[in-house]
Amino acid sequence: MTKTRSILIFTDIDGTLLDLDNASWTAAENSLQQAKGRGIPIILSGSRTFEECVHLQRQMNLRGPLIFENGAGVALPQSQFRRPSTPAMDEQDGFWLCRVAQPYTQVRAILQSLRQTKHYQFRGFGDMSELQISDYTNQDLAMARLAKQRRHSEVLYWLDDAKSFDAFAKDTEKQGLKLSRGSQSIHIGSPCDKGQAMRWLVSLYQKLLGSKPLVMALGDSGNDLGMLQSADIAVVVRPPHTIPLSYRPANANQRLLVTEEPGPAGWDNAVKQLLDEISVPA
Repeated sequence: MTKTRSILIFTDIDGTLLDLDNASWTAAENSLQQAKGRGIPIILSGSRTFEECVHLQRQMNLRGPLIFENGAGVALPQSQFRRPSTPAMDEQDGFWLCRVAQPYTQVRAILQSLRQTKHYQFRGFGDMSELQISDYTNQDLAMARLAKQRRHSEVLYWLDDAKSFDAFAKDTEKQGLKLSRGSQSIHIGSPCDKGQAMRWLVSLYQKLLGSKPLVMALGDSGNDLGMLQSADIAVVVRPPHTIPLSYRPANANQRLLVTEEPGPAGWDNAVKQLLDEISVPA
C-alpha cells in the first residue's frame, strides 16, 4: 500500500456489479467484503427505482446513499446525514429522498403524446403488468413489482426501426427530456444524470470527512459516462457479449481501467487492485 486516503466507490448496478444474465453479484463478493471491512462506502447508482435499490442494498448488507433512476433522485441515510436544505425532500425507509426531476406522470404524458401524434412504436414499464416486466427483465415478480414504482423516469423497449428512433430521440429532447441507453433498455426522464448526483454526494462527504476523498466509479454503458467523467479512477466494466464502452480519460490526472473480465468478475478485479494499492485511514 502506497497511500492513505478516504475512498468512495460509486458503482452502476446492472451489467457492472450484477451479472446481466442472472442478476448475481457472487463474482464480486470477495472485493465487496474487503471494501466493506475497511469502511469504504459502496454507493449503488443505477436506473432502478429507489425501492429496487434499497432491496439490493439490504441483500448485499451495504450502508450509505443511493442514486436511483439515473440520478433523478438521491437517497441519504438519515443515520449518516442531516436533512439537506435543498433540493426538495421526502422521507422513506430511513432515508432522505432528494428529488431533482419532474414526476413520472409528466414523463409518461409526454411519451404518450408522442406515441399518439407521431406513431412511434415502443413499450414502457407503464404499459406493462408486473408479469410482463418480469419476462422482459428476467427478474422475479417481487422485483418487477418494485421496478414499477417509478418516481421520475420511464424504462422502455424500442419496437421500431433505427431511423424512427433517431427522430424519437430528437422529439423527446425538444420536450425537455433526456434519453440514455442502459445495458438492456432505454431510459427517459429529466435532463439529470448519475454524474451530477455523484458530484453532489462527493461534496457532502468532503464536508463530513474534512478532505476530498478519492473517488472510484465503475460502469458499463452510456448512462454511466457522467459518473465516469467525474471520478479520479474511472473503470469501464467489460460487457459479456459486446465490445466495452468507448471512453477516454476526462483529464490528464484521471486514471482509466478497462476490465478484462465482464460484469461482477471485472468489478472484483478492479476494486481489488484499488484496495491493494491504497490504505484507508482509521
